[in-house]
This record gives sequence, C-alpha cells and structure tokens, in this order.
Amino acid sequence: MARTSLDISAIEAEEALVDLEIETHRAAIDRLQKRIEELAVTKRVMAGIIAKMAGSDGADVTEVEDGVSREDYDDLLGVSGSSRKPEGIPTVPEMIGLILREAGKPLGPREMTQIIRGRWWPAVKGEDIGPIAWRMSKREELHRVEGKYSLPEEPSIEPDEFDVKHLI
Repeated sequence: MARTSLDISAIEAEEALVDLEIETHRAAIDRLQKRIEELAVTKRVMAGIIAKMAGSDGADVTEVEDGVSREDYDDLLGVSGSSRKPEGIPTVPEMIGLILREAGKPLGPREMTQIIRGRWWPAVKGEDIGPIAWRMSKREELHRVEGKYSLPEEPSIEPDEFDVKHLI
C-alpha cells in the first residue's frame, strides 16, 4: 500500500509541474498577443505617417507634422533618406520627358531608371520611375507599347489655303 501512495504523490507532483508549465505558457501567450496588438497599432500609425510624408498629391513633404521634419521621421523609422529625390533636380515626369526626347526611341522603365540614376539621382529605384511612367501613359502624356514608353507624336500642322489667306 505504501507504494501506491508514493506513486500517487509522484503523479500529483508531476501534475503540479505540468500545471505550472501551462500557466507559464499562458502568460507567454498573453504577452505575445499584447505585442501583436501593439504592433497592429504601430503599423496603423506608421501608415498614417508615411501617407503624410508622401503628401496627398504625391509631392515631397519636408514637414510631416507641426515642427516635425521628414528626416526626424526617417530616423524614427530607421529609413535612410538617401533614396529620396534630391532637391534641385527636375520632377520625375520632367526627367522622363527629357530622356525620352533625347533618346528618340521608346525606353522601358529599367532603361529610364538607369539613365536617371546616372544623370540626376544616384539612389533612384525602379519603383520611383515605373509607376509614374505608367500613370503618365494613362493620362496620355506618354505612349506605352510592349512595356516601353515614348512621347506622343506631335501633330504636324500644315497651313491650308484658308489659314494662309486669313493671315495675309
């Protein structure tokens, strides 16, 4: 009989250890769930900050909130400011127009990015150029054929007899 009572106390001790381990895991799960909730809030806040940084019209914004510079937010986010468009260079649509005019042939986003990188903006990325070229094509500022962009042809205007007579 003594053996049965010893076996039961060992089992009860093991049960207590398992219960303690379960409580430890529950506490860890609770901490992790709270962390997930904190990260979700942080993600929503940062999405709002990033939207403000970009500006509603896509323009570069130097001050995100009252007195808080974009650089301070970049530091907060751990983002290097080197990929941002440098001041004093043409806008992306202007750069695209200039290089397409100079090239005299259709160019793809990758080619345009390489030219822009070499000429104006060393840290430019494809995602800085491609979407803007696509939007320009949707606004009919560029023609897009097989993934390459070109400037629209300007109509040749030849005066007809009426116009010439009218001018004389």
